Amino acid sequence: MNKINLFCFPYAGGSVSVFNRWRLYLPPSIELKPVELAGRGRRMREPLLKNDFQLVDAEMRASGISPLDGTITVLLGKEDDLTADQCDGWKRHTKELCTMYHFEGGHLFLHDEAERIVKIISNTLINTYREAV
Repeated sequence: MNKINLFCFPYAGGSVSVFNRWRLYLPPSIELKPVELAGRGRRMREPLLKNDFQLVDAEMRASGISPLDGTITVLLGKEDDLTADQCDGWKRHTKELCTMYHFEGGHLFLHDEAERIVKIISNTLINTYREAV
């Protein structure tokens, strides 16, 4: 089995250091590839303005987003400020299955639930890879 690359982007205001512990729990078949965006972590001194405009431009062009052909796995904090309808809104973004996992805590639950999160992600990626081969 070829290695599966897992690209991870930190939440708003976070840095790739949030993923450091994940390496402890990943199987050898998955390689963690954290992506540090400009204005965060080691790239804190890089101007944010250019990236912000690029992101807004990309979002505006992508306003006609159609549902994905693959499955989606969503990880949510139970104490996040989201309604059930907002959480279920993820289902509109796929033509396939949308699986949701709820964790204790708010949107920073990934600090306390690293092992469980990595297990879910690993199983999802490995199963998806097997189905694709």
